Amino acid sequence: MPENATVEGKILQLAMAFGQGAGVMLATEQALLVALGAYRESVNTRARDWNDYSLQAIEYGRVLGSLAAHHALANSRCVIDEDDVRYGLDAVTDNARTPLGFCRLTLRERQ
Repeated sequence: MPENATVEGKILQLAMAFGQGAGVMLATEQALLVALGAYRESVNTRARDWNDYSLQAIEYGRVLGSLAAHHALANSRCVIDEDDVRYGLDAVTDNARTPLGFCRLTLRERQ
């Protein structure tokens, strides 16, 4: 992505990645707001460092879309909703068994 990309452009990259992961599934507006909301603050505060973590963030966006779509299908639905996205967020923020490690954009404080 070009160096001069806006924060909104970066958020749209994540939205595109979510869609790639979700495939042919549709998502409710609220589900998309939850998905992007999980990343928005970190993208805002780390906009200058985007090139350092963009590929990791985009890959997690794809995984999030894929997990949300799978959860919707497992519950006999053809549209991704908020619960599906929250399920996916739990998985990508807590799963360290990948070469990428934790998704630093949505990492929650560990108790």
